[in-house]
Amino acid sequence: MEIQAIEIGIPATDYWSMTFDEIMIQCSANKKIKERDIKEKAMLDYSLIQGILYAFNDPKNMPKAEKLYPILDEQKQVENKQPQELSEQKPYNADHDQAIFMEMARGVKRINKSKE
Repeated sequence: MEIQAIEIGIPATDYWSMTFDEIMIQCSANKKIKERDIKEKAMLDYSLIQGILYAFNDPKNMPKAEKLYPILDEQKQVENKQPQELSEQKPYNADHDQAIFMEMARGVKRINKSKE
């Protein structure tokens, strides 16, 4: 199973220190990441095709890049924000992160306890 785990993205140095449950969770997470990347690439390819069709058939009505790739519009909005608007964002909440970390630790303890 080591070879399959390495093929799916688990480093060989980490494999032997992981439990079976941890390996399965990591494999599942890596699979979802790859699926998301494939979907993202498909959407970008589709937008590229739309742009090419406009450029070839109707160049005068070619939409702006922000319409074909909405992520560009979001980046411009962040770049155009005034420093005051950026400072009005929610402050970092360490308590929230700590609560998430504690919940994750409880989950690991439950898994380790079930092994015994």
